[in-house]
Amino acid sequence: MITSEQTELNGEARLALLEAGPEDGQPLVLLHGIPAGAELWRGIMPRLAAEGYRCFAPNLPGYGMTRVAPYGDYSIFGAARLIDLWLNKIGLKLFHLMARAGIYAPAGRAEFQRHLASLDNTQTMEIAPELSDIDLPSLLIWSANDRFQPWERVGLRLKALLPNPDVKLIEQAGHFHVLEKPDTFGDALLTWRRE
Repeated sequence: MITSEQTELNGEARLALLEAGPEDGQPLVLLHGIPAGAELWRGIMPRLAAEGYRCFAPNLPGYGMTRVAPYGDYSIFGAARLIDLWLNKIGLKLFHLMARAGIYAPAGRAEFQRHLASLDNTQTMEIAPELSDIDLPSLLIWSANDRFQPWERVGLRLKALLPNPDVKLIEQAGHFHVLEKPDTFGDALLTWRRE
Protein backbone atom coordinates (compact mmCIF):
# COMPACT_ATOMS: atom_id res chain seq x y z
CA MET A 1 0.00 0.00 0.00
CA ILE A 2 1.22 3.48 -0.87
CA THR A 3 0.55 6.29 1.58
CA SER A 4 0.87 10.05 1.18
CA GLU A 5 2.76 11.73 4.01
CA GLN A 6 3.86 15.25 4.90
CA THR A 7 6.74 16.22 7.18
CA GLU A 8 7.09 19.72 8.65
CA LEU A 9 10.65 21.02 8.45
CA ASN A 10 12.26 24.04 10.16
CA GLY A 11 8.92 25.79 10.69
CA GLU A 12 8.80 27.19 7.16
CA ALA A 13 8.96 24.16 4.90
CA ARG A 14 6.91 21.02 4.40
CA LEU A 15 8.01 17.95 2.45
CA ALA A 16 5.24 15.87 0.87
CA LEU A 17 6.06 12.32 -0.15
CA LEU A 18 4.75 8.89 -1.05
CA GLU A 19 5.77 5.93 1.13
CA ALA A 20 5.45 2.19 0.63
CA GLY A 21 6.96 -0.99 1.99
CA PRO A 22 7.70 -2.63 5.30
CA GLU A 23 8.74 -0.38 8.18
CA ASP A 24 11.88 -2.48 8.66
CA GLY A 25 12.65 -2.70 4.92
CA GLN A 26 15.82 -1.45 3.27
CA PRO A 27 15.30 2.31 2.80
CA LEU A 28 15.13 3.45 -0.82
CA VAL A 29 14.81 7.16 -1.64
CA LEU A 30 13.31 7.81 -5.09
CA LEU A 31 14.02 11.29 -6.44
CA HIS A 32 12.22 12.67 -9.45
CA GLY A 33 13.75 15.08 -11.93
CA ILE A 34 12.72 18.28 -13.68
CA PRO A 35 9.89 18.58 -14.59
CA ALA A 36 8.61 15.72 -12.48
CA GLY A 37 6.82 14.62 -9.33
CA ALA A 38 6.78 11.79 -6.84
CA GLU A 39 3.86 10.25 -8.77
CA LEU A 40 6.43 9.09 -11.33
CA TRP A 41 7.35 6.28 -8.92
CA ARG A 42 3.83 5.16 -7.93
CA GLY A 43 3.70 2.35 -10.51
CA ILE A 44 6.99 0.75 -9.43
CA MET A 45 6.75 1.28 -5.65
CA PRO A 46 4.53 -1.78 -4.92
CA ARG A 47 6.99 -4.08 -6.66
CA LEU A 48 9.96 -2.58 -4.81
CA ALA A 49 8.03 -2.81 -1.53
CA ALA A 50 7.26 -6.49 -2.23
CA GLU A 51 11.02 -7.03 -2.60
CA GLY A 52 11.54 -5.68 0.93
CA TYR A 53 12.33 -2.02 0.24
CA ARG A 54 10.90 0.82 2.32
CA CYS A 55 10.29 3.36 -0.45
CA PHE A 56 10.24 7.12 0.03
CA ALA A 57 9.35 9.30 -2.98
CA PRO A 58 9.48 12.97 -1.96
CA ASN A 59 8.18 15.86 -4.02
CA LEU A 60 10.94 18.41 -4.50
CA PRO A 61 10.26 22.16 -4.04
CA GLY A 62 7.64 23.36 -6.51
CA TYR A 63 5.95 19.96 -6.88
CA GLY A 64 3.00 18.26 -5.19
CA MET A 65 2.21 19.55 -1.71
CA THR A 66 5.85 20.30 -0.80
CA ARG A 67 6.22 23.92 0.32
CA VAL A 68 9.18 26.13 1.11
CA ALA A 69 9.28 29.58 2.71
CA PRO A 70 7.87 32.41 0.60
CA TYR A 71 10.50 33.22 -2.02
CA GLY A 72 12.41 30.14 -0.86
CA ASP A 73 15.17 28.38 -2.77
CA TYR A 74 13.77 26.31 -5.65
CA SER A 75 17.19 25.56 -7.15
CA ILE A 76 18.87 22.17 -7.27
CA PHE A 77 20.96 23.13 -4.23
CA GLY A 78 17.79 24.29 -2.44
CA ALA A 79 16.14 20.94 -3.16
CA ALA A 80 19.23 19.14 -1.84
CA ARG A 81 19.11 21.16 1.39
CA LEU A 82 15.42 20.36 1.83
CA ILE A 83 16.03 16.62 1.32
CA ASP A 84 18.95 16.81 3.78
CA LEU A 85 16.67 18.45 6.40
CA TRP A 86 14.10 15.71 5.90
CA LEU A 87 16.66 12.88 6.08
CA ASN A 88 18.02 14.31 9.32
CA LYS A 89 14.54 14.78 10.78
CA ILE A 90 13.54 11.16 10.15
CA GLY A 91 17.00 9.90 11.15
CA LEU A 92 17.75 8.19 7.84
CA LYS A 93 21.53 7.90 7.45
CA LEU A 94 22.03 4.83 5.23
CA PHE A 95 19.78 4.27 2.22
CA HIS A 96 19.69 3.32 -1.43
CA LEU A 97 19.12 6.22 -3.83
CA MET A 98 17.41 6.26 -7.21
CA ALA A 99 17.14 9.51 -9.15
CA ARG A 100 15.30 10.09 -12.40
CA ALA A 101 13.59 12.66 -14.61
CA GLY A 102 9.82 12.39 -14.68
CA ILE A 103 6.39 13.85 -15.20
CA TYR A 104 5.13 17.37 -14.58
CA ALA A 105 3.27 17.81 -11.29
CA PRO A 106 3.77 21.38 -10.02
CA ALA A 107 2.42 22.63 -6.71
CA GLY A 108 1.01 25.79 -8.24
CA ARG A 109 1.67 28.37 -10.90
CA ALA A 110 3.63 30.82 -8.72
CA GLU A 111 5.76 28.10 -7.14
CA PHE A 112 6.50 26.56 -10.51
CA GLN A 113 7.45 29.93 -12.01
CA ARG A 114 9.90 30.54 -9.14
CA HIS A 115 11.25 27.02 -9.65
CA LEU A 116 11.80 27.59 -13.39
CA ALA A 117 13.44 30.96 -12.71
CA SER A 118 15.94 29.29 -10.37
CA LEU A 119 17.05 26.72 -12.93
CA ASP A 120 20.21 26.93 -14.91
CA ASN A 121 22.96 24.41 -15.48
CA THR A 122 25.52 26.29 -13.37
CA GLN A 123 24.85 24.17 -10.29
CA THR A 124 24.86 20.95 -12.30
CA MET A 125 28.16 21.85 -13.96
CA GLU A 126 29.60 22.83 -10.58
CA ILE A 127 29.04 19.41 -9.05
CA ALA A 128 29.61 17.24 -12.17
CA PRO A 129 33.34 16.67 -11.49
CA GLU A 130 32.47 15.37 -8.01
CA LEU A 131 30.60 12.43 -9.52
CA SER A 132 33.92 10.71 -10.19
CA ASP A 133 34.47 10.62 -6.40
CA ILE A 134 31.41 8.43 -5.81
CA ASP A 135 32.88 5.13 -4.68
CA LEU A 136 29.62 3.18 -4.72
CA PRO A 137 28.06 0.76 -7.19
CA SER A 138 25.85 2.60 -9.68
CA LEU A 139 23.44 1.63 -12.42
CA LEU A 140 22.33 3.87 -15.27
CA ILE A 141 18.95 2.78 -16.64
CA TRP A 142 18.36 4.77 -19.82
CA SER A 143 15.83 4.76 -22.63
CA ALA A 144 17.31 3.85 -25.97
CA ASN A 145 14.80 6.15 -27.67
CA ASP A 146 14.90 9.16 -25.32
CA ARG A 147 14.77 12.14 -27.66
CA PHE A 148 14.96 14.70 -24.82
CA GLN A 149 18.09 13.26 -23.19
CA PRO A 150 19.57 10.93 -25.81
CA TRP A 151 21.98 8.26 -24.59
CA GLU A 152 24.56 9.26 -27.19
CA ARG A 153 24.65 12.88 -26.05
CA VAL A 154 23.66 12.91 -22.37
CA GLY A 155 23.89 9.35 -21.13
CA LEU A 156 27.43 8.76 -22.35
CA ARG A 157 28.56 12.01 -20.69
CA LEU A 158 27.10 10.88 -17.38
CA LYS A 159 28.60 7.42 -17.80
CA ALA A 160 32.03 9.00 -18.31
CA LEU A 161 31.68 11.00 -15.07
CA LEU A 162 30.81 8.01 -12.88
CA PRO A 163 33.42 5.41 -11.90
CA ASN A 164 32.47 2.12 -13.61
CA PRO A 165 28.67 2.34 -13.73
CA ASP A 166 26.65 -0.58 -15.01
CA VAL A 167 24.33 0.37 -17.88
CA LYS A 168 20.96 -0.97 -18.95
CA LEU A 169 19.35 0.51 -22.06
CA ILE A 170 15.60 -0.01 -22.32
CA GLU A 171 14.56 -0.52 -25.91
CA GLN A 172 11.41 0.97 -27.43
CA ALA A 173 10.89 3.46 -24.62
CA GLY A 174 11.11 7.22 -24.51
CA HIS A 175 12.09 9.65 -21.78
CA PHE A 176 9.58 8.30 -19.25
CA HIS A 177 10.62 4.65 -19.32
CA VAL A 178 9.59 4.21 -15.67
CA LEU A 179 6.02 4.85 -16.86
CA GLU A 180 6.29 3.30 -20.31
CA LYS A 181 8.08 0.07 -19.35
CA PRO A 182 7.73 -0.32 -15.57
CA ASP A 183 8.25 -4.10 -15.64
CA THR A 184 11.42 -3.80 -17.75
CA PHE A 185 12.65 -1.01 -15.48
CA GLY A 186 11.91 -3.06 -12.36
CA ASP A 187 13.59 -6.15 -13.83
CA ALA A 188 16.73 -4.16 -14.66
CA LEU A 189 16.96 -2.62 -11.21
CA LEU A 190 16.18 -5.73 -9.18
CA THR A 191 18.41 -8.02 -11.27
CA TRP A 192 21.30 -5.58 -10.81
CA ARG A 193 20.71 -5.41 -7.04
CA ARG A 194 20.81 -9.23 -6.80
CA GLU A 195 24.07 -9.53 -8.74
